[in-house]
Amino acid sequence: KTYVFHYRSPHTKKNSYIKIGAHGNMTVDLARVEAKKLSACVASGFDPREKKKERLVEEKQSLLFTAG
Repeated sequence: KTYVFHYRSPHTKKNSYIKIGAHGNMTVDLARVEAKKLSACVASGFDPREKKKERLVEEKQSLLFTAG
């Protein structure tokens, strides 16, 4: 089982979802807190999926530059 957050993208107006975490690694309470954070992000006009992509790109770049 996986906790997911369903939302309507503020940019494309399409229904979308983002995975929050796996049951067992995360409690229901922690998943709810994370979902509230993501809901606030959507309400302020940001797409959580885009923010996640940006964060992953930054992490990959930092790994490339520190490994070299």
